[in-house]
Amino acid sequence: MMRLLLLILISQICLAKGFTPLGFAPTDFWLVEDIPDVVTTDATETNIKTHTIPADGQTWLVTTTCHADGTNIETFKKAVSVSRASGSATINGTAVSIFSQSGANYSMTYDTSGADLRTQVTGAASDTVTWHCIYLKEALQ
Repeated sequence: MMRLLLLILISQICLAKGFTPLGFAPTDFWLVEDIPDVVTTDATETNIKTHTIPADGQTWLVTTTCHADGTNIETFKKAVSVSRASGSATINGTAVSIFSQSGANYSMTYDTSGADLRTQVTGAASDTVTWHCIYLKEALQ
């Protein structure tokens, strides 16, 4: 498990710096995506990103979300495998929490809706939170 996590971390760093891990071009298998910031208000669950899963395909995502306001720091890093055999996307097993540092009532979750995988974040009540998100995505068909 540690070797897999190390490979993921190295791949993220390499791709962010423009290098190609394992000899493949980033557009072949891997995609690193820096998502524009998303704001949540008063404990409202909000989509931070929606991925449409290709028909008869499988996608593997590692998602890092964070929020820091000078007082609180919330960071989540999770991995998920999702496939779409026909019409609807299905999460394979459960999402794996790689790292989590957060206060009460903050969360990052995955769910599916039709052919889509949604990543959602929630802040605490009476709190306006600006979330930042980075994805490492591998799509297989």
